[in-house]
Amino acid sequence: MWYIFTHLISPNKIFHPQNDVDGDAPASKKRKLGEVGSSSNNGLSFCRRIRYGNIILICLEYFDKMGLTIFFLGMPVYGFINGTVPCNAHLADLMDQIRPLLRDAVENVNKVKMWITLLIPRIEDGNNFGVSIQEETLSEVRNVESEAASFLDQMSRYFTSRAKLLTKVAKYPHVDDYRRAILDMDEKQFINVRLVVLEMRNHFSTLYDIITKNIEKIKKPRNSNMEMLY
Repeated sequence: MWYIFTHLISPNKIFHPQNDVDGDAPASKKRKLGEVGSSSNNGLSFCRRIRYGNIILICLEYFDKMGLTIFFLGMPVYGFINGTVPCNAHLADLMDQIRPLLRDAVENVNKVKMWITLLIPRIEDGNNFGVSIQEETLSEVRNVESEAASFLDQMSRYFTSRAKLLTKVAKYPHVDDYRRAILDMDEKQFINVRLVVLEMRNHFSTLYDIITKNIEKIKKPRNSNMEMLY
């Protein structure tokens, strides 16, 4: 500690490092103890070091009373006064309602995908218009399944990202940017949840429209007359 006060925090080291008597200057340019003015300068430097040391001691005592710490002693992790930090109740309730719907959507779309896949006839030359309709419908079904699965993954990542920000708030309670980042993340997640509902509505509407309009071609992609030729 004495080394920190007399060497690292001395005013000569901080404000006038080039005037340090014991610096890296050549030996010919270093002042000797017997030179004129050296005693007064050393006395002034020593007084400044004592004064700055007292200031640091006062700061340490103040920070200790406030439950904080000085920068070179490290920054510990602090707990919250009210115990655990709850999640955003409104967003959690919304996602608890949407998550089962997305899981059911993935399962139902997977069944539709298998149904269309099993209706695809064997590969033949010509008369593949119905098969092309099946493939287009199957592509839309796969798109809906992929989107629903990605939405589920995005909801899980939200809680992880928010928890990381909360740990930053606990570690750096004096930084307001982390608190603002949590508010912005919650607002962004609310917008994402709304977009998820809108996108799933649009996907299912499009999928229902394609299947109902082409149900005959999906069930029977080729005419029965072509089948009788075999």
